[in-house]
Amino acid sequence: MKIFPAPVAAAALLLFCFAAGLILSHAGRRVDAPEIGALLHDLQGKPAELPLAAAPLLVNFWATWCAPCRHELPLLEQAASLEDAGFSVVAVAVDGQDAAARYWQQGGFSFPTLVAGLEAGSRLLAAYGNASAAMPYTALLDAGGQVIDSRTGAFASVDEIVSFARGR
Repeated sequence: MKIFPAPVAAAALLLFCFAAGLILSHAGRRVDAPEIGALLHDLQGKPAELPLAAAPLLVNFWATWCAPCRHELPLLEQAASLEDAGFSVVAVAVDGQDAAARYWQQGGFSFPTLVAGLEAGSRLLAAYGNASAAMPYTALLDAGGQVIDSRTGAFASVDEIVSFARGR
């Protein structure tokens, strides 16, 4: 049995997850607030909810072990800080509480992040249309929590984020 080098195997797994996420993602899914509140915590470990009143809302799922996620977070920071953006950004860590809090503090990010953990994060990803749990994954929500658009994979620029959030 031939064993592939770790970078080749990891790249193949990422490609498979990305393709599966594209195929399986869908819009129009609403996740009930009680379900969300039971799964999310702030960086201090207290129960938290998505700020749905701030519509449109970009919900970006990330993890410390996800290289494309780490590349994308500074772009999301820039997009979130635009005065005339017309949308809000919140991140959801599909990661451990301590790892997410440490990474967020080290990165100096100012937009909010919540922590779901691996198991709950996978359930939330599926509820938002990403059954493969490929990351990064971004869902665009309206004020009622309805997914109006979604995307698997990292954004390449702030302009790309703004275009996605504004529906262009």
